[in-house]
Amino acid sequence: NTRRVYISHLDTVPFFQPKHYRQDVYHEILIGYLDYVKQHRYIYAHIWACPANEGVDYIFYLRPFEQRLPKPKHLHDWFKKMLDRAIAEHIVIDYKRTTSKL
Repeated sequence: NTRRVYISHLDTVPFFQPKHYRQDVYHEILIGYLDYVKQHRYIYAHIWACPANEGVDYIFYLRPFEQRLPKPKHLHDWFKKMLDRAIAEHIVIDYKRTTSKL
């Protein structure tokens, strides 16, 4: 586990306004974090990119009723877009998708 960071859960609520900036702001926060840990000599970042199960709350207690949970493909595409941007900004060198089954 030397020089590794782990992002196990991200949670959001749909109150950020204006809505059309939400994804860019969340991406910027994550890319900023990856840049921060890179500057502190971390080499690997492991990101758990699985959506929450219905009725399970991680950081925020309860979600608004109208908030939909993302599907796995949508969430993976969201992270892929963020990581592609981090590569373009020379913060991330490379990434790969791994899956593990229990």
